[in-house]
Amino acid sequence: TRSFGLFGSHVAIVVGATTDISLIWDTSGNVGVSVSVGLGTGVDVSANPFTGVTNEIVDYVFDVGNMALSYSPGSIFDQAGFSNEGHVGFILGRSFDVSTGQMANYEFGNLGGGVYWTYTTVVPIHKSQ
Repeated sequence: TRSFGLFGSHVAIVVGATTDISLIWDTSGNVGVSVSVGLGTGVDVSANPFTGVTNEIVDYVFDVGNMALSYSPGSIFDQAGFSNEGHVGFILGRSFDVSTGQMANYEFGNLGGGVYWTYTTVVPIHKSQ
């Protein structure tokens, strides 16, 4: 499953919230939009329109590998459910998976850090037969 970030934001002053919207597709031909919302804690603020574009720019400037397209195993429908994520940065930030510690995406306009417990749902646009 591949995804391209369309919008992400998070804000916390001790307690906060996060949201993320991405275009998502898999090798079976399924296409959809994933929507994640969550609650968390930290001192953190960020608004990231077109997070996939931010990752593409960072990749071009720093040659870190193709970060614009996130990869996850399984179909788009396997991406739904509960998870947790962290965000940290000063102007340029990073998001990471709290349970594995694996770095995920770059973020621009990030200030501070926080940890969020999220729920993701997938809205299918096209289902393969």
